[in-house]
Amino acid sequence: MLAVLFLTFAGTTNFAQNKSFSQPKRLLLLGDTPEETNENPRLMKEYFYPIGWSKDGKFAYYLEPPDEACGCYFGEIYIVDLRTDKVLWTKKYEGDMEKPEDLKSTWKKFQKLFSQKLNQYKIQAGKTFTLLGEAFEANGDSFKIDYFADVNLDEDPYNSKGSITVKMVSNKKGKKNLYQKTFKGENNAGILGSSLGGVLKSPFESRVAVIRVDTQRGWEGPPHVTKISVVGADLNKGFK
Repeated sequence: MLAVLFLTFAGTTNFAQNKSFSQPKRLLLLGDTPEETNENPRLMKEYFYPIGWSKDGKFAYYLEPPDEACGCYFGEIYIVDLRTDKVLWTKKYEGDMEKPEDLKSTWKKFQKLFSQKLNQYKIQAGKTFTLLGEAFEANGDSFKIDYFADVNLDEDPYNSKGSITVKMVSNKKGKKNLYQKTFKGENNAGILGSSLGGVLKSPFESRVAVIRVDTQRGWEGPPHVTKISVVGADLNKGFK
């Protein structure tokens, strides 16, 4: 069994530097409830598992996409730079339909690789994560996420039309754009809508991860599925 080494950092009681990273725990996003399952005939949700942060703006998380028809387990891990929103490393796993798998077995299978990459990018594992809503306070300021989504599929079941815009408003500094995308009815993966999943604040910096949840058309129509992504925001810079 891989040993886990915990070091204590002053002022970061919820975080520790790991040599081997343990399996993360699911965090319920805005609108999620513990009783929900992916047996819903209308919507199947992707599950979100935050892993940890670095001191220089990186954030790591794990996703469980829903199984629409394969009978397989799906898992994805991401390390992103919240300063640029660039994905620094990812691995996507599709299990064997003949073999029952889950997060526990998948994490055990790839624990060495996951830990190697997380340590490479100096990620420190979080023990607890506090999900913030669209309005929150930090650094003596009040912030609000303005999330605008007007997207539909019209006559084409796969190509979306409309736009998504995400802004951050500071009570003291003004506002700034965090994300914007326009859909012109071509070459799009059937986006039906989008919403705010919540906000997580770094324990090391004045920086947050804004969690986006897109709803996409299912493989053969309903049930539709959600897809999660993360946008970074500096709480001090870029406001006008």
